[in-house]
Amino acid sequence: LDDFYTNVLGSQMDRMTSIQKEVRSIATEFHIDPESIDYNSQEIAGSGMAQFQITIPLVGGYPNLRQFINRIESSKHLLIVDSVELTGAREGGAMLSLTIKISTVFSSPPLPTGPPSATPAPGDAGA
Repeated sequence: LDDFYTNVLGSQMDRMTSIQKEVRSIATEFHIDPESIDYNSQEIAGSGMAQFQITIPLVGGYPNLRQFINRIESSKHLLIVDSVELTGAREGGAMLSLTIKISTVFSSPPLPTGPPSATPAPGDAGA
């Protein structure tokens, strides 16, 4: 189980950049325009894990959007498609506007439990 937390889930610091790059790379590969990407992270109480959610408004043709979702679901980063919402159509329905919510989880390092360090603040030389 420790191997799963360390090597598969990893920490947010270890995986965040590679996940962001992969999502943008997949969008570019299928000629999909990610209009803006919103990231949200929150601790999952009592689990030692954090959920990282990505919300992406996308514009593209149906085949490309379908392939994008397929690639996200088969990502080595354990990305989960939480929802797909059709938000509109352009060019007579040839281009679809979707909002996709993707999430993954990270192993969340434990918070320090010891007392705060005794290092004085700058300018406070221990009066």
